[in-house]
This record gives sequence, C-alpha cells and structure tokens, in this order.
Amino acid sequence: MARRFFVAALAAQGAATPLCPAICKAADNSEWPCRYYSNNCVVSPTASSHRGTDLVDINVAAINPYSGGLGDLMTMVEPSIAQATQDIENSNLLPGYRLKVHLVDSKCSVSDATFATQATCSTGPQKHILLSDSCSAACAAVNDAARFFQILQVGPGCVSARLRDSEHYPFFTRMAPSTFYNVVAIYELMKFLSFKRVGVVYGYRDINHAAKDLFLDLLDQDLTAGRYPWTVLTTLSVKTLDDAKIVAEETHHHDARINFMALYELEGAMVLCQAYKDGMQPPDYN
Repeated sequence: MARRFFVAALAAQGAATPLCPAICKAADNSEWPCRYYSNNCVVSPTASSHRGTDLVDINVAAINPYSGGLGDLMTMVEPSIAQATQDIENSNLLPGYRLKVHLVDSKCSVSDATFATQATCSTGPQKHILLSDSCSAACAAVNDAARFFQILQVGPGCVSARLRDSEHYPFFTRMAPSTFYNVVAIYELMKFLSFKRVGVVYGYRDINHAAKDLFLDLLDQDLTAGRYPWTVLTTLSVKTLDDAKIVAEETHHHDARINFMALYELEGAMVLCQAYKDGMQPPDYN
C-alpha cells in the first residue's frame, strides 16, 4: 500500500514538474534559462528520413548534476549529448529505433539522486538505460534506487573503488576506471622507478581519503612483508588555499621530492600553483 502511494505521488509530481531545473546557475552565480526545460527535459534528434516513421523509442535517463559539489556539469555536457544523439540518428546504428535522452538533475547528492532515479523510472515513458552519475556517492544511490526497476546503469565519471562490488551494484558498469586501478598503477610505477621516499597529499572528500588509504595500505603491506623500504615523509590534507601553502612548506621542509596526490582539480590547482610560486618545480619536485 505504501509503495503504491509513493509511486502514485511520484507520478503526480512528475506529470507536473520536469526533472531538470528551469534556471541554471554558474559558480559565479550568473543565471540563464536551462536549454531543455521547455522541452520537458528531453533531448530529441532531428528525424532522419532513412529511418522511416514506424520507430520504437529507446529512452535514456541521463541523471547528472545541474548543481552541487561538482557544479553545473549537466549544462556543460548537454551539447555532447545532443550531438551524440543526432549522430546516432544520422547513422545506420539502431535501425528501427530512435534514441531520446531524458535529463534529470541529481544535484550530486545521495538523497536527490535517489529521488531522481525513482521519479524518472516511475514517470513518463519506460527508461531502458540510466546514464549516471558524475559523483560517486550519487552513482551508488542511483544503482540502489534502480535495482527495483532492473535497469542497466552506465557511470561516465564515477570512479569510487567501492563501486567494484558487483554483488552490491549488480546493474552498474562504467566508462572510467576505478580509483583502485589508478592508485595501484601509481604505486607500481613508483616501485618500478625505485622511488622510496614519498610524500602523500589528499583532499577532503571521501574518495580522496579512500585513495590515500589504499596507497598507504599498499606501502604498509610492503613494509610489513619486508618487500620494499618505503619512507612516508608527509601525509597532508588540502581543502583551502592556506592548506596548499602549508603543503608547499612541509613538502620543502621534509624534502619530499616525489609526491602521491589524491586531489580533485580545484585543490590540485591550488597545490601546484603554490609549489610553482615557491619555486618547487619538476624535475626537482614531482
């Protein structure tokens, strides 16, 4: 009874409210009308004559953030989605079918991504695949919410190592490699180049902590087994520009010439710019 009421409530809201925002906002708070709101958040290609008229729609729900921790990513990728949809329409791919993409705002949060998934899968035309998300935590939430509907989810930018658990995320696949493999590759490269003294710098997000912990665990396993004589010179966290200044000072003080950095672009740029300002550049510092 409760589930029927929930689905009915979603259907009522979905019928009246598009799942993408009417107004999009940039990091500097400038605003503009979102491209596809007036089209009920649907990206449809211009029909090609060679496909005929009796076509079956393939409905893709693209669940990604228009706002949140990673900013307005959806507005940035909308032109690529439109171009890809049109390229498929103009090609000989999917004969007898027409691709339509339904844009859904996840806000890069667990609660909003969960609701977005339930809403798009419970309203409008049947969704055949979910293209989601750019935030790993939201990605996991989408998969949990989509299990009831048994719809395949393709993550274009979700790299959290925990998403490797195929039993917990049975309908999930992704286009970007897990951070697990990225960390292992860096670790193996450092050993191959015979680096032994390393610094560690990481961001404040869960995924940064997970990458840092995995790297340190790999080093600890080597030390415990006596396989390789690592020395960890620094373990420093970055969130602000002041933190970046401290990283540069500590890196220089401890003579950490080789550094493992688990950072997003924003924090990484602050650290690299501060290092450049302090004259700490390759090949002396890496």
